[in-house]
Amino acid sequence: MPLSAERPVAILSENDLDHALLSLGCLVAGVPQCTVSTAYSTISQDFDKLRHVVDTLTPGLVFASSGERFGRAITATMGPDVQVVLGSGIVPGRATIAFSDLLHTPATAAVDAAHDSITGDHIAKFMFTSGSTKLPKAVVVTHGMWSANLQQMNQSMPVLAEEPPVLVDWLPWNHTFGGNHNFGIVIYNGGTLYLDEGKPTPKGMAETLRNLREIAPTIYFNVPTGFEVLAEALQTDALLRKNLFSRVKMFFFAAAALSQPI
Repeated sequence: MPLSAERPVAILSENDLDHALLSLGCLVAGVPQCTVSTAYSTISQDFDKLRHVVDTLTPGLVFASSGERFGRAITATMGPDVQVVLGSGIVPGRATIAFSDLLHTPATAAVDAAHDSITGDHIAKFMFTSGSTKLPKAVVVTHGMWSANLQQMNQSMPVLAEEPPVLVDWLPWNHTFGGNHNFGIVIYNGGTLYLDEGKPTPKGMAETLRNLREIAPTIYFNVPTGFEVLAEALQTDALLRKNLFSRVKMFFFAAAALSQPI
């Protein structure tokens, strides 16, 4: 596919396995990608921020995990020159490619040649600022920047490299915390990432707590709201305490200040 920094891949999807595979495929092939906040497609009714993102990126391909979930947004913002790949479903009136068909593409020597041509200055991904004050701004992340940052983290937090890390993580990949920091730590150190479908909300944390009773992370990341719910649950849930503390070596929070009692 004729994809490049001028015609990158745009991803409309929550964290899932297809999303991860596509992101890694882009890294290997040297094709920049951008994970777009799902709120721009699923909550917004005018799609203004998504339209701004598309106009800024000029993507050559858009991947959506679900035609049903993201079809309206694609129809409203993607021109006919943008190839559409779907994890499932259809977009009425639009030709699409199934993600499963991409996975059947035979690997050739062109893959190795593309990978070998990547330098530290090549763009790995675009990330957009939150857009809380003005329209979101595109931030360039090069292969060199991301690699250097991951090495900096290993040197400043040696616990990350002591053993292959195990994460149980929900943080969205359109943010640097989830998409660069956490996803990157797992790839860089040969670890395992369990996709937590919970969220730091009263309803979502029930799923997170269920997952933490089942999978013991070596490092645990969350935002302060999530840690507040977790700390309260740990006081009365013996199974959660036993499993979570069985091998965790570091707790890490970001995005806001943690309250003193927690």
